[in-house]
Amino acid sequence: MFSALKKIISLKYLRSVYTITVLKLKSQYQGSYFGILWSMINPMAYLLVMSFIFSTIMRFPTENYILYMAPGIVSWNYIVNSITNSSNSLVHTQGIIKRAIISKTLFPASIVLLNTYLYVLAYLVVVIFIKFIVIKDFSLTVLLFPIVALPLIISVFSASIVIAYITPYFRDITHLLTILFNILFWTVPLAYPSELIPESKRILFEFHPIYIAIKPIMEITYNNIVPSFKTMFLACLVALVISLISYAIYNKLRKRVVFYI
Repeated sequence: MFSALKKIISLKYLRSVYTITVLKLKSQYQGSYFGILWSMINPMAYLLVMSFIFSTIMRFPTENYILYMAPGIVSWNYIVNSITNSSNSLVHTQGIIKRAIISKTLFPASIVLLNTYLYVLAYLVVVIFIKFIVIKDFSLTVLLFPIVALPLIISVFSASIVIAYITPYFRDITHLLTILFNILFWTVPLAYPSELIPESKRILFEFHPIYIAIKPIMEITYNNIVPSFKTMFLACLVALVISLISYAIYNKLRKRVVFYI
């Protein structure tokens, strides 16, 4: 595991990931009038619709409901886009993989890096805009975002790599992921406050891995507090467990994956 970690943080590997990411970013928005702005327009539109439904029509009692949703929805989109888009990364680049001696993890890693960039951008623009301009909440706890988001980013990176390696063996996984994420979304208190969950069942949601990873980001954004040691410890623990499980699966599949691409 340490040899794999050493390779990932090597300058050569990082430079290669960066190069592929830049190429993907340029090709993704080539010919688009709004370009990279779509990464901010989409979550903003979704937030406005959800806010109208839940706070205006259904009249959820949560104060500044759109600010409550913003960090959770933006983080959720990051998870879904990174893992789903990475799932077919090896299959779609099979021509390069079969012709050249190249680290196969470069392709899912570049997708995660691209989505991480868009995630940070969306958080800065969408969440900060809502917090500072719309709500006029000038708390500076949001400056902790790069630190508290790290466990989530590590979890997403690890999960994306292993899903990319599983897909060649099981091609239907991308379709299953779409269904799974649609179900999982409503099991995490992101679009609705956790206070609405009955006390007897709340513990099931409090220990939801996705909620644990996103909770520190919601706390610095909506609650304006520095996450407690327990909150950060649990988020880091989730990242560690996901990384260890992902590495174990990756190590088992990596040698023969090229024969299934």
